[in-house]
Formats: sequence, C-alpha cells, structure tokens
Amino acid sequence: MTVKPIDREKIEEMLLIEQSCFEDEAWTKAMLCEGLECPGAIYLGAFEGDRLVGYLALLVSLDFADIATVGVVPEFQRRGIGKALVETAVFYAARAKVGKIFLEVNEENLPAVSLYAKCGFKQEGVRKNYYDTRRFSSRDALIMAKTL
Repeated sequence: MTVKPIDREKIEEMLLIEQSCFEDEAWTKAMLCEGLECPGAIYLGAFEGDRLVGYLALLVSLDFADIATVGVVPEFQRRGIGKALVETAVFYAARAKVGKIFLEVNEENLPAVSLYAKCGFKQEGVRKNYYDTRRFSSRDALIMAKTL
C-alpha cells in the first residue's frame, strides 16, 4: 500500500469511497471538487496497486490544519490504511509549519476515535448537533487535535 497526493483525476473514485463509507452523509462531487480547489488543500490517496482504496482531505491554513474527511473502502478497513493516511497528513501539516492539526469525529464512531487517539490526537471539545446522520444515534462531534 502506498500513500501519495491525488488530484481531480481521482474524483470519481473518491466519490465512490464517500458513498460506500458515509451513505447519506457523503460529500457530493461538487463538494469534493470545491475542496480540491481550496488554497492549502492536500488530498492524499491510499493505493493497493493502481486501485484507490482510501483518501483523506487535509486543509492547511496559516497556523493550523484540518482533516476534513477520511474514507477507506469498507473491505479494506482495519488494515492500517486509515492510520497511514492520518500519519501522512500529520507529516504534510508539520512540513507546512502549522502548530496544530484538527478534526471532527462522531462521538459514537469508536473505531475512528480510537484510530485518531493512536495517532496522537486528543479531545479538545464537542460540537453539539454537528452531524445530520442516520448512521449514529448521536449528532455530536468530538473536536480532536494534535499539537505539532
């Protein structure tokens, strides 16, 4: 498995991953395209051979970075792909000399919360009613951050 920056060429594959991971919460093609156009956007792809099996959207600003979304094809989950994507995002954020990297995660998404904790993220707060979701009973997001 390799992780490397990706661009618009992979938009259809990213969209399929979004839909398979997030169902009614999936980013649309327009949202993915808009994200790619943001100044400071770095999209990372995880590949098994030529197949895109996961991706992460990192948005870098002057003094912080934000992991906007992470998705791994369901049959490839729990194989270290999410961890590799997050660790690569942390590397890019550190290289950009930002002080902190943030993310939000549904408080009931325990596998993701555990992954982020293993990567050194700590809870800094809660965003009430952040999600419009059917996948979890809670709509609250944990705000997690890692100081670089």
